[in-house]
Amino acid sequence: MLIRRLGEDLIWPVRFTAESKSKLGYGLLAAVNGGRFKLYAADGSAEYAQFQREIEFARVHYRPN
Repeated sequence: MLIRRLGEDLIWPVRFTAESKSKLGYGLLAAVNGGRFKLYAADGSAEYAQFQREIEFARVHYRPN
């Protein structure tokens, strides 16, 4: 996790467990539902192209529990 504060990058390690991934997922859903999550505009920029490439590879895998 990368946190930017006053021009200083702080990196906090995250151990990915079922619980931590669930918290991250619900946090993302809360941001989307609360209007705090924005996507890059389709403006032809390098950032937009990179985002599109990365999101095309995103997959979900649901476990029984």
